[in-house]
Amino acid sequence: MAFDFSLWIHAGDNTEQVGTFLHTHASIETKLNQYNLHLQTHKNHYLLKTDQVSQVGIRSLQDAHEMSLIGFEFLKILLKAPPFHYAMVGLGLTKWRDLHEFLPYPKDLLLTKGFVVREDIYDKMEISANTDQSFRLDIGFFRNGYLWIPYIGEWEFPF
Repeated sequence: MAFDFSLWIHAGDNTEQVGTFLHTHASIETKLNQYNLHLQTHKNHYLLKTDQVSQVGIRSLQDAHEMSLIGFEFLKILLKAPPFHYAMVGLGLTKWRDLHEFLPYPKDLLLTKGFVVREDIYDKMEISANTDQSFRLDIGFFRNGYLWIPYIGEWEFPF
């Protein structure tokens, strides 16, 4: 089973423009390496990833370090991307669900580091989240019109 590292984007009604933009990113470079990128498309979702890092999750400090640096580069791509609905950086996103599945119960999603969401979509989620008084949200400004749960890198290990 693949448990790869990727950038997952829901383009919403801007699918063509987001797809064209993502196709211009054939590679990224970190201080460790240059990574070729592959783009997968499914309806209005995009998955941008590299096969040059572990495909089975984090197995070492090196894996975590590499994935973290790649994650920060993916976020730089999002900073310049045309309008999209929401995005996520992380492990195992190939089976990520649509946002409508989270709107009634957004707590898990809104605690996920590396989640970027358009403000108007977040407003719909926040209403549900605020019904639970024990829920504290750590969301901030990402770029004009977008908020995010800050990405801190891949520093939790399964070993």
